[in-house]
Amino acid sequence: MKRLFSALLATIITSALPMTVQADSGSIYDAYDKAVKRGIRSGFAGFPLGAERYATWFDAETLQKGDKVPALKKGDKLTLYRFSGKIGQGTVTSVEKDAQDTIMYTIKADNGKQYGVGEPILATDNPLDAMPRRMEKLSNNNPVYLDIVRKILEKKGLKGVKPQIVQLFRGQLGITGHSYDDIVIVASNIPPQQGGDAAWNADSEFLNYGVMPGANPKSYSMVIVRQIVDGTVKEYILDSYISVKGSSPANIDWQPPHIHKVEAFADLNADGNMEIILTDMMYEGVGYNVYYHDSKGWRCVLSNGYGA
Repeated sequence: MKRLFSALLATIITSALPMTVQADSGSIYDAYDKAVKRGIRSGFAGFPLGAERYATWFDAETLQKGDKVPALKKGDKLTLYRFSGKIGQGTVTSVEKDAQDTIMYTIKADNGKQYGVGEPILATDNPLDAMPRRMEKLSNNNPVYLDIVRKILEKKGLKGVKPQIVQLFRGQLGITGHSYDDIVIVASNIPPQQGGDAAWNADSEFLNYGVMPGANPKSYSMVIVRQIVDGTVKEYILDSYISVKGSSPANIDWQPPHIHKVEAFADLNADGNMEIILTDMMYEGVGYNVYYHDSKGWRCVLSNGYGA
């Protein structure tokens, strides 16, 4: 068992550690061992997401109780990332609750920049590189993936609706060693309240753009992951909003529209595989959700945010 663990750790280290850290293998193993025993904590956009310890995920509320993993507190050191990569180290400057008991934090980077609620910054105490691989951004007009979206929309009851992709990525989410790329698609025809296409740019602050309270008939927003598993293409819909008849506050069955955005691909539990961090934005509310993949598929393991 010890030999198997060492081989697995060596694979993770090779794929996830920056070269400057790999030089001192003793410190690598010590840092990894300490982090796994303590639990690895993460936050995004000023909201603690939670933590993972021994294959168990703990939400933000459980994290802050401090009995399962150490609570996030002022003075803690975490590593900061944008979508485009690592920023550096940061120190938590405050952790507090608002009137709705939503937990929030601020963090100051070593370069002096202060980050708080809404800013698309990932903070984690994963001792490895939390972004060990880059996902390539593809053209949103790719005809192959537009046709895939069209077929999914038809299955959802939106036959004849124009497929529209707002984010499209290709790359290796896991460390399986296979040669096939994973595909992540965000498809939506619900425009942000303002900002247009700028809202979907990497590293932009999604909160700046907002969502209207109602949706037109045949509106949709969804996040799709396509992977080859055991030689078979698997298709997963992580989250979706479908409005066949439209939605407005005047309707008795009104459901406010949701729009989605991929915020980051990052390893939040130091296993070498990358989770997907999504924003789920609605009228006067936003959620930040972490999706994790295992033998059962993709599932949401952490979530935080706020709403009016």
